[in-house]
Amino acid sequence: MPLLDCFYKESKDVKKLNYVSDDSKLKLYGLYKQATIGDVNCPRPSGIFNIKEKAKYDAWYENKDMSKETAMFEYINLVSELQQ
Repeated sequence: MPLLDCFYKESKDVKKLNYVSDDSKLKLYGLYKQATIGDVNCPRPSGIFNIKEKAKYDAWYENKDMSKETAMFEYINLVSELQQ
């Protein structure tokens, strides 16, 4: 199966998982954004009440300079690990 097809299949299958830790959710979010958009393209949220948005931004920023293909591959691998 081509990488892109596998990536979109796994992005749908991840919703079927019973439990995913917050750390894993953030990792998945960051990889998904990197795979679909590329490097983070907005400023980091400010303010003391934007904790969730800052965490999401940081998770995406951790993948800076990673190719979209590598991000897809890592996303697929992480979903596979979480399914076990």
